[in-house]
Amino acid sequence: ELAHATGATVVSVEYRLAPEHPYPAGLDDCETVTRWALARTLRFGVAPGQVALGGESAGGNLSAAVARRLRGTTEGPLAAQALLFPGTAGRADDADLPSRRYFDGIVLSDKARDVFWTAYSGGRDLDGDPGAAPLWADDLSGLPPALVILGGCDVLRDEGRAYAHRLADAGVLTKEVCYAGQPHGFLNQDFPAAAEAWQEVGAWLRPLLAAAARSGA
Repeated sequence: ELAHATGATVVSVEYRLAPEHPYPAGLDDCETVTRWALARTLRFGVAPGQVALGGESAGGNLSAAVARRLRGTTEGPLAAQALLFPGTAGRADDADLPSRRYFDGIVLSDKARDVFWTAYSGGRDLDGDPGAAPLWADDLSGLPPALVILGGCDVLRDEGRAYAHRLADAGVLTKEVCYAGQPHGFLNQDFPAAAEAWQEVGAWLRPLLAAAARSGA
């Protein structure tokens, strides 16, 4: 559906999974594949700058983290990052993220999130590591334009929104779109709002990729 909405070639990363391979194994794999794609754009018939990152939930977390890792590197600038209901805050205190309490148990529960985070972190305290929890990075400037898609009834809504605000405050071209009443994973579950959200992703990403092609970046 992402390929259909954007007209882009989609490279899906079969990254290593926790708990057998805790952080940063999966992130390392995503970075490796992104660098591979940046080095082989001609293979796909696109300009070097026509590479964007995107992902849902944990994939949104990984996309945000890879964008930070590649900032300022010589491989070529990324055109964009599409972060679809991303997890950005790790297991931080929920006090400033009320959506975690409001919508606990709607598709995703606090207990399940704790299991996932414990597996991903390997039991380590990674809340201060921006590679695992991008919201807490000291500096988000210089990152590619970002689209942040949120569900209005998603436990991850507030951390995704907070990340979008931090990106904008750092001078990153950022668009946040929240779909009222939608739970976590509504795109994958093909809820009625999913079609509108995919249209939004396509309408936002296509011009950025076209501009990268014109610039020959």
